[in-house]
Amino acid sequence: MTEAVALKPPVDYNRGAVIRMHPDGFDVNMYKDQPGTFYDVNGKQISATIALEAGYDVKHLMTLKEKRDRITAARDSIEREYGEPVDEVVASAGGFTAVSLGNGLYAILDEDGTRLVDEPMDRDEAIALVNKLAPSAAEAMGEFDVEPEDAKQPEAGEASKATAAGNMGIAPVITSHEYAETG
Repeated sequence: MTEAVALKPPVDYNRGAVIRMHPDGFDVNMYKDQPGTFYDVNGKQISATIALEAGYDVKHLMTLKEKRDRITAARDSIEREYGEPVDEVVASAGGFTAVSLGNGLYAILDEDGTRLVDEPMDRDEAIALVNKLAPSAAEAMGEFDVEPEDAKQPEAGEASKATAAGNMGIAPVITSHEYAETG
């Protein structure tokens, strides 16, 4: 009996991936925001030697990776020193989480830890988006009393509002524009 192999999700080409063909006929991928880290088509990380054979400038890319890692570590250290925790959860609902990236910026993660929004956002935007993404209690129970936007009645004119108000026993409010038309 063979065991099923669980692979990582395939490469997300919409994220900005560089693709080079290895001489043996398979793709070697690298995300532009992760220089020096290489993946096969199944999203499994592969060696820098394979990337070199595929034509990547591995020495330069590894320098960029080291620089990026050192900048991230320094930023995180400074943020901790001055009291803004890195990876602090500021909002969580329905499997979605807003976490601090430092520098007053936040990211939205799903329950798998995958980042949903490419661009970081401020704290209020992040919290609002988490609350929007999370299903409400009514939705979770299958109660949909919300009327769709296109099903709503068109806005009534001032004259019809006055008529409706009069039918309900409320004195109608007539604007100066309507008074000029009737007078």
